[in-house]
Amino acid sequence: MIEMLVVLAIIGVLMGALLAGYGHVTRSAQKARAQELVSNVATALNVILMHNGVWPADRNNALKTFGGQDGNGKGCLEDVALVFASRGVLGVNASSGQLKGVDRFGIVSPWAQNVIKRSQNANANSPVPSGGTIRDHVVYFAIDDDLDGITEAKVCGEKIKVRANAIAWSAGADGKLGSSYHKRDKQNIDNVYSWSRGQEVKDK
Repeated sequence: MIEMLVVLAIIGVLMGALLAGYGHVTRSAQKARAQELVSNVATALNVILMHNGVWPADRNNALKTFGGQDGNGKGCLEDVALVFASRGVLGVNASSGQLKGVDRFGIVSPWAQNVIKRSQNANANSPVPSGGTIRDHVVYFAIDDDLDGITEAKVCGEKIKVRANAIAWSAGADGKLGSSYHKRDKQNIDNVYSWSRGQEVKDK
């Protein structure tokens, strides 16, 4: 009996270690997917710009409504996804002006995508298990309106300038962007950005 209890205890310890390791790997994989997503959004915007030479007039309003120069993201979740669907980039699924599949609320992080995949009844206010709602997991972006090679945006309450034609960012698993970009507080430590710190332009 004692030997059996010892064996069961060992198995329990091993299972606990395996589950902890699996959880860490899963979190790392999801963050990597989120990082890839924001990078792809920024790349897609660059593709649109290079194809037209200027930001397309028929989509400028949607671009500015959703991301715009200050990057506040006040528009509908669908705006950015409809821009991509109309230009045939990022593989966004839409027909007759209506988004479909996991794109039906716009471009959102992997954590929100998992919720949308599981339920056709999901809406923008549906909770995401890791934190926040689908609305909190939207991918924000900003574009270089004056085409001077520098994009200005308001990220986590702070105005920044980045050497890029377009940038994108998203909250991490908790759905919280935080209130301080440069301090990297607890709420924004897991955020994902399409740019590196080396691309930022400091005011003289």
